[in-house]
Amino acid sequence: YFVQELAHVLGNEPDPVFVAHHAAYLAATLPIVCSPRGWAMVSLATLLAEVTNPLQLSWELARAFGCEQVYDALSPLFTFGFAVCRGVLMPLAMGDIAVSIFGRDGGARAPPAMRFAYGVFFVGIGASGVW
Repeated sequence: YFVQELAHVLGNEPDPVFVAHHAAYLAATLPIVCSPRGWAMVSLATLLAEVTNPLQLSWELARAFGCEQVYDALSPLFTFGFAVCRGVLMPLAMGDIAVSIFGRDGGARAPPAMRFAYGVFFVGIGASGVW
């Protein structure tokens, strides 16, 4: 998904921040995906991050084209969905990934590259919430 979206962005709307976001996401998730259960954790985190996109795009287009009634109707739905997915469910998924990588006792079970990748992933998820 992210490879396809990065290719689309590079070909159609090369925004440096968006390109950096996608490149960092790919670099951060690759080591996690290659770990046991990593594919499931990254898939869940990506699903939670992207599930609100159709509603967000509709909301943004309604605002851009001056459809105030549609925008006003979508605003509470989008805000609630985004807050639940990225503010509640995503941190729970990130916690599961952390337990898998670092262990319950805080001892690092994963190689340093994977721990670094998790840090990049964690910062990226936090930045997406701010964005």
